[in-house]
Amino acid sequence: MRHLTVASLLALSACATVPEPKIVTKEVKIAVPVRCIDPVLIPIEPGTILLPADARAAADLAAAKALELRGWGRALVALMGPCTR
Repeated sequence: MRHLTVASLLALSACATVPEPKIVTKEVKIAVPVRCIDPVLIPIEPGTILLPADARAAADLAAAKALELRGWGRALVALMGPCTR
């Protein structure tokens, strides 16, 4: 009789319900590089200059070129601004 009870308990335990595993979904954000600046919009770098022998004229040309380069740099910074956010 005891064997019958153990066998019936084993048979019933096989029919026991197993809880389904809990499925958890999580949103994972992955950084995807995208081109932020259209290459067509990038201003052309100002060219080089040949300075004359006269110091006053060379200083004037160098100052004008410095202002041109500063404007070019500011244009680049303005283009990159939205990409850094």
